[in-house]
Amino acid sequence: MLAPVTFKPSTSPGPRASEGRRTLLGLVWASLAFLTFGLAVPFLLAHAAYRLRSRAQAIAVAVYCAVWAGVLGFRATLAGVPTGDWRWSVAAAVWLFGLWVGGTFHVLLLRDRMFRDGR
Repeated sequence: MLAPVTFKPSTSPGPRASEGRRTLLGLVWASLAFLTFGLAVPFLLAHAAYRLRSRAQAIAVAVYCAVWAGVLGFRATLAGVPTGDWRWSVAAAVWLFGLWVGGTFHVLLLRDRMFRDGR
């Protein structure tokens, strides 16, 4: 006597489900740069440089770290300067546009390469 045939649903996600998961993971990864006010950019780019084996991204990590060190060092020299001074504005602009917005844009550009083909 033959056993009855039963169909079990597949437990592996289809190609669309895994693609959607990669897209969501990529967006979360890229949004960390914005949500941390640019503090996570060097770490995210270091992760990208490692995963993509990219020397250019490793150089970008060094540049972001150097700019962060410069901003923090410059800010430390402004201890006795009134906050309305133009030097505070320069430090804030470099941090805001160079590290926060620029870093977020840089990470967003890498998102597709980082999360393509199940990496």
